[in-house]
Amino acid sequence: MPEQELKIATWNVMRPRVSSRRNPNILKELENIDADILVLTETNTCINPGKQYIAFSTAPLYGTSSKFGEPYRIGEKRVTIWGKNSQDAIEIACLSQSGVCVRVGELNVYGTVIGPYGRGGTDFYIDLKNQIEDWERISKLGHICIAGDFNIAFKGKYFTKEAREKLNACFQSLNIEVPTRDITENIDHIAISKPFLQSFDCGIKLWNESRNKQEMSDHLGICLTLNRR
Repeated sequence: MPEQELKIATWNVMRPRVSSRRNPNILKELENIDADILVLTETNTCINPGKQYIAFSTAPLYGTSSKFGEPYRIGEKRVTIWGKNSQDAIEIACLSQSGVCVRVGELNVYGTVIGPYGRGGTDFYIDLKNQIEDWERISKLGHICIAGDFNIAFKGKYFTKEAREKLNACFQSLNIEVPTRDITENIDHIAISKPFLQSFDCGIKLWNESRNKQEMSDHLGICLTLNRR
């Protein structure tokens, strides 16, 4: 991990198939972003940013079906964390099956899809509860970075009041800042321990703002660049 600059990016790539025409565009965008830590959600093993990265993923989904009966495709994963030149990274066990965590440098990076079937409902709140328990435990190990698809906008219409309040209360309790919270109608976020952020100046870059489903994804891509003061 670079000493003076750290780039953390997250993107929901909308369940690409192995033969999807979107894949080259997705991979080109990831190459341009060149993140040190890359958290992909609703992803597939066919989306591989390169040999310089080490992957840590939630369990394979192929061979199972969603609660709606839809079979998952070959290579599908809910979340994959890609760490650049992270041979010394250490995986940390998670309670949530839609979260994966790895120690990369100074950060415990938690990649997430909160509620894999969208906001609201029993499944969503069970998963949210499990993830909050994960975050509370992992925060005791050091600085935490939570990145991925929260299925909640902090600014805009896509939220449930209960879930937003639970997230805000958790982050306040754990002293976590959400630099992405003011992006309107955005449900993909990066949240980091405030004491860690105090050593850096932050910049945010967005891509795929048109969200053209035919080209790449219906989600924004977000990269947080941290420059050490």
